[in-house]
Amino acid sequence: MEAVVSTQSTWKQWYQRRVHGKQWYQRRVHGDWQRGEKWQFIVGCYRGEGRATTSINIMTCKNGTALMFGCINGDKMVFQKFYRSFQRSLAESGVKGQGFAGGVEPREMQELRFDKTDLVTPTDVYNSLAQTTASLNSAINQSHDGKRMKTMMKRELTATLVQIARDNSKIVAGFANANPRLAADLVHVMTNADGDSEVIHNSIRFLNILLTAGGAGGCSKFFGWLKSGGSAGETFDIIADLLVNTVKKDQADSIAPMMCSDMVRSLELLRPYYQGSPPAKAYESLTMMAFDTVPDRFTEVHRGVKRMIQS
Repeated sequence: MEAVVSTQSTWKQWYQRRVHGKQWYQRRVHGDWQRGEKWQFIVGCYRGEGRATTSINIMTCKNGTALMFGCINGDKMVFQKFYRSFQRSLAESGVKGQGFAGGVEPREMQELRFDKTDLVTPTDVYNSLAQTTASLNSAINQSHDGKRMKTMMKRELTATLVQIARDNSKIVAGFANANPRLAADLVHVMTNADGDSEVIHNSIRFLNILLTAGGAGGCSKFFGWLKSGGSAGETFDIIADLLVNTVKKDQADSIAPMMCSDMVRSLELLRPYYQGSPPAKAYESLTMMAFDTVPDRFTEVHRGVKRMIQS
């Protein structure tokens, strides 16, 4: 999903982009626009438990400046909310702009909500969790599948876990607080993601939904199982190491800043269960990161870590 705003009134129809897609984009950038400069920003957008990764391209050309918004992945509703909020902020700041075709905009999506209480039972949710985690463990342990195939399977299955948790957060949080297997499976996934950001991010998102839905102290048993972590070590240590190493490596990964922000949130949610004494080793590495320099795209993550360390 994409949307384009121009600061001048001389653009061709917005619908052309919808019809011709990427080919139209390339023609406009390298043809009619006669681009001078282009800047791109990757933004993580949040709305409740929904989120989306959005690209913002700022292009200068003979007719003015064009902003192009693209939804890289995530919830299209969250993307639309961000796009329209951005538009309003520009207008309130005195920047005059319009969409293609004299102001035509993408039709606003309507968010539909309905009561699903009688459609999904706790047993349905438990069965879905059990089937998904079993398939996930199988994907991790399979030796005959190629690495790429295993990674794609892990991405799809961890995304399924996130969807189940988002739609049934209270049920899943209750299940996690009563069944030690789910904590063990989550730690197993985090430590066997083979460095894939999407798999790690989905695991972190799943964890955050459970800890948030459980309320203050509401996931104490789940935390106890996470704290043990098995042979992989404590979950707090695992997440802290993933966070520090991701920022340090600074690989060309568009979701890394959002993933790291969610990791900071995980650590914030886990810390109260330690009653003020989180693992010393992890806290030492986080403290070093808090008072070190980081790449610009991790500035907000850096602030979050420093705020957590100093609080």
